[in-house]
Amino acid sequence: MSVLQRTFSKEYTSILKQKVRGGDIASYSLEKFEIEENGRDVYPLQNVRKDDVKLDASKSDFDNAVLLYESFESLPPFIASEEALWAYLTHVEHFDYVKERWNFNSEFSSDLILKRFFYSSSIAMDNAISRLWWGVHLTKDESLEDPYKYTRVLLGNRNSDLLQNLSKSKLFRYPEAVKGIMKFFSEYDDRTDFSKVNRFIIQYFNRLGGVKQLVYMEKEFYYETAQKALVLYKSEKG
Repeated sequence: MSVLQRTFSKEYTSILKQKVRGGDIASYSLEKFEIEENGRDVYPLQNVRKDDVKLDASKSDFDNAVLLYESFESLPPFIASEEALWAYLTHVEHFDYVKERWNFNSEFSSDLILKRFFYSSSIAMDNAISRLWWGVHLTKDESLEDPYKYTRVLLGNRNSDLLQNLSKSKLFRYPEAVKGIMKFFSEYDDRTDFSKVNRFIIQYFNRLGGVKQLVYMEKEFYYETAQKALVLYKSEKG
């Protein structure tokens, strides 16, 4: 059984974004975002969602991510790459959650609205809702006893810099890369220089991508290569 999911049109999403870029942001301080529906702004998506959910900003990103992902049982990645869907979810279904989770107040800026309410496939982890779905989609591993083991690492409270560094790399487009790197960091518990370590490892992969077709590599390759990169990091530091 599924529920009807709605989405903005691409044109309406573009209009909203242009308003924000022009400094028209008063609507974001209201309790509810007012949509200027004319019969063309919102339309249905069939068979992409199992049930409705209410996200709770007082809970962890991990808890909200799993809740959201499991509700979108049949969402194809090509639809998940459309800005219009995520813009609808941030402006309509989860407007309160977005503002509370990211501490919006009367002084929020156009740049922050563009970052959290809108979406770009190159920085999918900035949008307040898409980051939850993609965070699970790229890390869920059914071969594990706990399929969400790597999701817990990626969305962990102490790993925000790991998330940001990885999400800005082309590696983030490769599920096997994300799983392999998360496997490494699920075992790496040394918090000394943690930010420098994860940045070094991701940069190491970025350089490696210039000479090797990383898109074809499997999870274990990324896991083992991350181990080698750590040895190199310690060697250079020493």
